[in-house]
Amino acid sequence: MQGSGDQPSRQRTEPPAPLQFLDGEPLFEVEALLDHEVVTFTRGKGKKRKPKALCRFLIRWANYTEDINKWEPEEGLLTCDDMIREYKAKNGLAEKAVDMVNA
Repeated sequence: MQGSGDQPSRQRTEPPAPLQFLDGEPLFEVEALLDHEVVTFTRGKGKKRKPKALCRFLIRWANYTEDINKWEPEEGLLTCDDMIREYKAKNGLAEKAVDMVNA
């Protein structure tokens, strides 16, 4: 039986250094894309209503514990284009979220 001292801490003690800053906001490193979901909605009124969709990813942040994992919209993930392309290819997803809905 392991003692509580053998368990990894679920508390972050010190935030990791941001990868870089954009407009004064820190950008953090994505370690992995764990899951995805497509959220659908409509825009416009009357005959101009058009179906829209956005893809969100469950993110594992580098240097954080799993309890910090968070759903983030694809357009908010500015530093991991290659990771997103690889995830979509591996999971048979279309490039655009609206195409995922219509597939």
